[in-house]
Amino acid sequence: MESFPSDRYAAIPKPAGFAVASLVLGLIGLFVSWLTLAIPSILAVIFGHVALARVRRGIADGRGLAIAGLVLGYLTLAVLALLLVAVFGLII
Repeated sequence: MESFPSDRYAAIPKPAGFAVASLVLGLIGLFVSWLTLAIPSILAVIFGHVALARVRRGIADGRGLAIAGLVLGYLTLAVLALLLVAVFGLII
């Protein structure tokens, strides 16, 4: 009996929804955080940490996506914090 090609390959697990949300929100935050009071970047960091916890427990995949979302979120928050310090430094 002949086996189909799909019988020979393992299923590719889908990334966790939190990891994808973290990356998407990190990208959105990168471009429009100054308009939205950094809310997308904060959510990217939160969802990224939740996704990494789920990956560590073996519930979901998407470690790379979660890390990318965390990096984008933290990077955007750091730049916004530096800009706020610079603006308030000039005012004072």
